[in-house]
Order: sequence, then structure tokens, then C-alpha cells
Amino acid sequence: MKITSPTNCPSCGSTLELVNDQLFCRNSDECPAQSTKKLQNFCKKLKMKGFGEATLDKLGLSSFNDLLDLDTKQAISRGLSEHMANKLVSVVQARIDLGISPNDFLAAMSIPLVGDGAMRKLSFDTVEDITYDMCKNSGIGDKAARNLIEWIDRNTNTITKWLVYFKITKSQTPKPSNGIVVCITGKLTDFKNRSEAGKFLEASGYEVKSSVTKAVTHLICEDGTTGSSYQKAIKNGITITTIKNLLEDNN
Repeated sequence: MKITSPTNCPSCGSTLELVNDQLFCRNSDECPAQSTKKLQNFCKKLKMKGFGEATLDKLGLSSFNDLLDLDTKQAISRGLSEHMANKLVSVVQARIDLGISPNDFLAAMSIPLVGDGAMRKLSFDTVEDITYDMCKNSGIGDKAARNLIEWIDRNTNTITKWLVYFKITKSQTPKPSNGIVVCITGKLTDFKNRSEAGKFLEASGYEVKSSVTKAVTHLICEDGTTGSSYQKAIKNGITITTIKNLLEDNN
């Protein structure tokens, strides 16, 4: 029996390209299958829980901008329960309220060779400020730099829309912490662990301690735990707050 290799992408119909005995669809911007995977990665990177492949397919979401247009009524019409619909909409809104740096935004866009490591090397005020020379001078490789610049050039409409909702124009230069030193205890709402939250806070200009010391001014406690760190904070008159409230109070 002779096996014939497919010549077109089963998802978008584009001509497939054979590279090292593997077939690739190069229609990366418009292929539905690739768009869904990118959107799934985007949600995972930005910690928007609940948007797995099956859910995205059921909701009919295929672009990054679809997330901004999602509402409860639409989700229910696609077969989700009212509870799940409300939950997913609130997840998106909570991420918007928290805000996002342009570095994290771009790292989540599935740009080839451009991930967290590359974006941590760049310091800029707006996405429009990024140039090829800036990338190269920051230590980003030639191919990654070209991929990033090409993606920005192709996606100006997407960038413009997300500027409004996620405030991705804010400067990447760490803000002065105004003497605020934080310690984190318990489980967190928007971060999978304390290390991840600590890196986020440090990037935002706050000093982070691993335990409650005399230098600590704020204890991050989001799950109601009343362990030793909490008790020590109460005893020393340390402010107990959440990451969201900390950012809102000091912006």
C-alpha cells in the first residue's frame, strides 16, 4: 500500500513545506490550528487559568483579541454553564486589572526564539521603541531579533488594542520602591508560587525578603493563612495586603 504525504494543511489549506522529513504549515498568522495553540500558550504564560485547548475550541476563540471581546452571554451561548462563563470572564478581567509589562506580553506571543529569557534582556518604554539594534545590543541573537521586529511590524493592530487594556506601555525600568520591602506567605491568587511572585515584585521595583525581618514593611498574604509569618507581622505592626492591593496603593 502506497502512502501519499499530504500537500496541504488540514486546518487552513495552505501548501505544506517539507523540512528535514517533516511537513510544516508556514501560514502561522492565519492557520486556525496554530492560532489556537498560540492562544493557549498566551493564556498559560499570563496565568489565565481555564483556557485549555478544549475550552478555546468550544468558545470559538482563535485570536488574542477574542479574549478581550469575551463576555458571559457569549460563553453561555457556546454551551458553558453560567458559573463557568462568569469564571472565565472574571479570569480575563482580573489579569487586565493586574496589568502586564510589555516584556511579558511579547514573551507570551509565541514569537519564534523570543521567550522570557530574550525579553528579560530588553528595557524599553513602549513596544514601538524596540529596534533591531536595541535587541542586538541587549544580547539577543540575530534570528530572534529579526523575528521580534517582524512580528511587531505585522501586528500593529493587535498591539494597539492591547495597549489600552493591559497598559503594556509602562516603562520596564524598575520603579523606586519608596522603602517598601515585602515578604510573601501562603498560596497566591495569580501566581503559581512565591518565587514567581517575588520576581514579578522585584521587576516592579519592590525589595523582596524570604522571611519576616525588621526591614519588612508589607506581608503578602492572600489565602487567609495565620501561620508564624502572619503572627510576626501582626506583632510588629507590618501591613498585611495582597499583591493587587499593593500595586494599586503604590502606583
